[in-house]
Amino acid sequence: MLSFLLGDAGYEVVTAPTVRRATEILATTHVDAALIDLYIGTDAGQDLVELIASRAGGQDQPATIVITAELEPSVVADTLALGAVDYVRKPFDSVELLARVQSALRSKHALDEMRRQRDAADTDRNTAEEILDAKASLTDGEKAVAIRASRGLTNREIAADLFVSTKTVEFHLVHVFRKLGVANRTQLAVLLSVGGPEGKSDDGAA
Repeated sequence: MLSFLLGDAGYEVVTAPTVRRATEILATTHVDAALIDLYIGTDAGQDLVELIASRAGGQDQPATIVITAELEPSVVADTLALGAVDYVRKPFDSVELLARVQSALRSKHALDEMRRQRDAADTDRNTAEEILDAKASLTDGEKAVAIRASRGLTNREIAADLFVSTKTVEFHLVHVFRKLGVANRTQLAVLLSVGGPEGKSDDGAA
């Protein structure tokens, strides 16, 4: 019934009669949302909820919704504590279930986007720090200021971000420019984006 309902709503659905089969599917198939009955045949749905939650932090982690006829609040609470994001009681209303699935997916996609942005920022910061370490012996404070200045932040914004005074930012920038051999923020940004002149190749150069 769930398969037909979700299929009619436009979702691509795969079903699993056991926890073992569900585990096999999760290992080979991208799944955005997992609707799990607390009792899957003779298996405990909580085991699958816990297994999915153990993959926390990855963008492939499905949003888990528990489907249950269980009336004991502690059972539902325990399942949510294991990692489920929502639950629907049986017998369920189809409109409510679809709304909960849509809500869970919106939350998952928003979280995935936050993770992507965080990972991209971490990569950019790590790359910039590697370039700075290779180019000059900067202090940690100078590196922090240099990275932010290369991103277009003003001295005031850098100061607020690092909880220092604007005078301290200006002091660090003077040393950064001198040590890296650049004259302004534009040259600093170019240096950190491509690795400086050594990072470029001029076709036809002798």
